[in-house]
Amino acid sequence: MVAEIAIGLASLATSIVGAVASAVNRHADSLEKRKQFTQQTVAALSDKGYNAVIIAGGYKAMGHTIKTEHHFEGIDFTLFAAPEGQIMIVENRGDGGYENWALRGTNWVRWGNIVKFHTNYWNEHTMGKRFETTKDLVFISASQ
Repeated sequence: MVAEIAIGLASLATSIVGAVASAVNRHADSLEKRKQFTQQTVAALSDKGYNAVIIAGGYKAMGHTIKTEHHFEGIDFTLFAAPEGQIMIVENRGDGGYENWALRGTNWVRWGNIVKFHTNYWNEHTMGKRFETTKDLVFISASQ
């Protein structure tokens, strides 16, 4: 069952990436194309009930259901996705900016270059505020 979900999600992700790539290729500027590509890809997966992160460059990730590789505008991107309510952590070890990474989903906290998607249960005291972006918090590994 889990393998079937992962295969279905990988197929959905590949289909979404192809559709988004075709749509954003109308932009003249390469940087704008990449920004639209990253943002629209994660938005489309989020609209289907998944938390998603797409990233170019180095990363560290855990808790994802699928990881797919995509090439767009001369850049290699990695897409991570998991159903809403599943813990997933992705650390961007490359450059920032929407042209290099984007995220979308529910119940997440971002600490600089690290984003953590939490379960559907939320404890603001221990997890921080939903959708909070701060550089003052320290990364807590998934094993803690």
